[in-house]
Amino acid sequence: MAAKKLVAALRTGTFKDSNGKEHTFDVGRLDAIAAAYNPQFHEAPEVIGHPKDNAPAYGWIEAVKREGDILYAKMKGLIPEFVEMLKTGMFKKRSISLYPDGTLRHVGFLGAMPPAVKGLPDFAFGDSAGMTIEFEENNSPQNNRKKEEGTMSFWERLKKRLADAGVNFSELFGSETPPTLYTEADIKTKIDEAVASAVKARETEFSEKVASLDEQRKKKEAELKAREDVIKMQEGHVKKKAVASFCEDLKKKGILIPAMEKLGMGVTEFMQQIASIETPIEFGEEGKKEKQTPLEFMQAFLGSLPKAIEFGEVATKDSTGIKIEDSVVSGIASASPKEGGK
Repeated sequence: MAAKKLVAALRTGTFKDSNGKEHTFDVGRLDAIAAAYNPQFHEAPEVIGHPKDNAPAYGWIEAVKREGDILYAKMKGLIPEFVEMLKTGMFKKRSISLYPDGTLRHVGFLGAMPPAVKGLPDFAFGDSAGMTIEFEENNSPQNNRKKEEGTMSFWERLKKRLADAGVNFSELFGSETPPTLYTEADIKTKIDEAVASAVKARETEFSEKVASLDEQRKKKEAELKAREDVIKMQEGHVKKKAVASFCEDLKKKGILIPAMEKLGMGVTEFMQQIASIETPIEFGEEGKKEKQTPLEFMQAFLGSLPKAIEFGEVATKDSTGIKIEDSVVSGIASASPKEGGK
């Protein structure tokens, strides 16, 4: 059925529920029920009686609104069999079921069972496109008030109703100015802005943490390098001291003579310089490869030399002016044949 139908579901007044507990409904409470209804979260069904499990559903409530002292439910999706029952007048009365939080649970159509809310207009289902609910037109104070309020805004009507009930609008809302009402689009915009602001704050916080951690890492790396430099310097001192001790021992053995320390930078200084070279050099024939650092080679080489023959620091010059070390002369003399030997 394509036509949209309205049905009176509740009116202002004090009524007893199925448990015998009294409830008072004023226009404010009816407005609250209408405002809280959201079929996207819970689509209230139209049922027969008041089934506990809301089933079976003979139709659904599309929207809820208040007009005057009556709360109306807009019906949709009525099944044909239920439409026929309504047309025959089987369910002229109805009652409303609410959840504990006051939101709409279902609208129940009643036959012989009396409704908890008495005084609702009978439901008449015709063949026309609309639902007909008849009110008696008279000059009662209630009708006159409705006509007067028909030209007022929602907040003006609310102020008047509150004043009639002895309630001060500003005390209730904290100001004479009506509170701001937000549309769904306004709420979505505010949510998007809040989310974007929160994301930006988190990104800033994350960037600051990353920058702080990077600074700490650089500081740790600098401290580690400083320690490594100190260790290398200490190791260098130890190596130089070991080289000096090694060379001193060679001097005592007569292997390393003072003249060797005068060649270039000197043997001791040279060995201290190459002591920092830790990369080994591979040598030897295939299958008998050995590795030595430059320092290890020099130590092995010098350690294998025999004791040098030294006659002192005296040196002579030949007729050409060339200086001849005594040790060299001594070596030549010892290698010459005896006089007279053929």
